[in-house]
Amino acid sequence: MSLGILVNGSYTGGMGMLARREVDMLMGPIAQHPTRSELVEYAQAYLYNPHAFLYKRITQVQPDVLIFTKPFVKEFSSGFGWVIHWVESGEVTVIVWVNEVFIVADVALYGVGVFNVWLWVLASMVAVGGTAGLLHLVHSSRRVIPSKSGQSKWVMISRGFTWAWKLLLAQDVSDTPREGAGRTLCVFWLFVCFMITSMYRSNITAILINDKVKLPFTSVEEFEAQNIYKLTWINGQIYNTYFQNYALTQPDYVLGKMWKKRTEYQPDAKNVITTVLKDEVAA
Repeated sequence: MSLGILVNGSYTGGMGMLARREVDMLMGPIAQHPTRSELVEYAQAYLYNPHAFLYKRITQVQPDVLIFTKPFVKEFSSGFGWVIHWVESGEVTVIVWVNEVFIVADVALYGVGVFNVWLWVLASMVAVGGTAGLLHLVHSSRRVIPSKSGQSKWVMISRGFTWAWKLLLAQDVSDTPREGAGRTLCVFWLFVCFMITSMYRSNITAILINDKVKLPFTSVEEFEAQNIYKLTWINGQIYNTYFQNYALTQPDYVLGKMWKKRTEYQPDAKNVITTVLKDEVAA
């Protein structure tokens, strides 16, 4: 980039663009000069020194026995509380009681801070299953003719949990609660199950398609924390003085600790590439 001035007094390059007001600011390694100071005002220097590690490519996929739990491992805030709050018809006393229980559980879990999605799937299934079980119990108590099966209260309540679990797994709906409240609960739980299973299937498909390669490090801090890779560079580069100065002045700083990671210096770029491909060394 030419930053000079011609004989006729006009500027060239970036300075010329500033003089002609084609740009408002010029950013680059521009040395201060009296001739240029007649045209521009210098701002405080902005230090930008990008660097990246060079190491052998990792091609081996890391084994993961818990991969089928990964689609729902992202933590999030409360999101399933509305399942119960929509069920407002039918046996009001039962619905209000379950609402209160779910709100208390919601507040208790909210105090933990951050939640796992699997926890909320379980909490939603327990809340819906408990509601369905109570609806079975209320419906049985309102019968004029007692049930011939003679099922106990706990068995009837457990039918609600098995119904919620079977719906989540797309099984039969033989134990669906009756009357208006039961049908309303069934519709909304089917809707929630559809969303949960759709998200799980989409995420697990993406996880299984993409190879999960675990990188040894992705930052200077992670490189300093690991003990496998050593660090090398071409002999005579500024890194030698740079890291050594930090090691003497700020030994506890991450760049100061990088000085201990060094290994033999390389004479040229070819030897750097050869060393990186052969040994567990980064450059």
